[in-house]
Amino acid sequence: MNMAVTALSTLLAHKAINLATELSNSEKRVAAAIIDHFNRKTAQCDPSLDRISDLIGMSRRTVVRSINRLVELGYIRRVRHGGHFHRNSYEPVWLRFTQVVAEWNARRSRRRLQKSETEVTPCSGQACHFDSDKVGPQTFQKNLLRGTLATAVSHTAIARSASKSEKGLARQAKHYPESSNSQGVLWSPASRSVARDAAERRWNRDLFDRYGDQPSLYGQIVEAIDPNLMRETTDAELQLRGSGLRSLLNELLARKSTVVASPKPIALDPGGDQNSTAPGSGPVS
Repeated sequence: MNMAVTALSTLLAHKAINLATELSNSEKRVAAAIIDHFNRKTAQCDPSLDRISDLIGMSRRTVVRSINRLVELGYIRRVRHGGHFHRNSYEPVWLRFTQVVAEWNARRSRRRLQKSETEVTPCSGQACHFDSDKVGPQTFQKNLLRGTLATAVSHTAIARSASKSEKGLARQAKHYPESSNSQGVLWSPASRSVARDAAERRWNRDLFDRYGDQPSLYGQIVEAIDPNLMRETTDAELQLRGSGLRSLLNELLARKSTVVASPKPIALDPGGDQNSTAPGSGPVS
């Protein structure tokens, strides 16, 4: 033996057997059985063919074919009649196992390096700039083939793009007729949900900014807001930024809610004195 065989050597051998792509399942099982019979102290390894066949549940002929294949590929050396009772003796080629594991580690390193690299085109780009180009940052991971930052755009391409956009808006308006505002801006269901959440946060923030320093009044207004009023206020805020609070106060006054029907009514007009009484407060403008 040219090298000391340790428990780590045996472990690496089993790992190499599992990673070897040129070995069949039968050959891997026979190789594992031979390595398991190797005595690290005496270097004895002479399991009989019948013993290997019985342990791994294979026919004797399959074991013989697998051993011949392992010898051919350089995983073990065989000495005929070199063991006890003139059995064949086997010597695992530990350097071969180490080589297989090293190749596996190299593949892992290359794969990890490829994943960390930015995806770029192998093309080196244009040899020179076009007359219509101008200086600007590159916004594409891959270089454009026909120019770097060309300003001249085909009128046909513009018309084609506009036609596709109009068709897309028409389909969206057909399937979601309620997903457009007064300015004709179309929203998808997902973007409309985001817009409604933002609008609801805005008018709630406006309400707190207006009446947050008056806890009693602020609490009365919040208690008077039901789901329908909340939805109407959000719709108003969606139509025009800042109109949600005005719509809320006008609706509370119109409903004669407990806020204005209290023994000491409070003026809700944002432009008036918030602490003054106003039994006949009119709509907020």
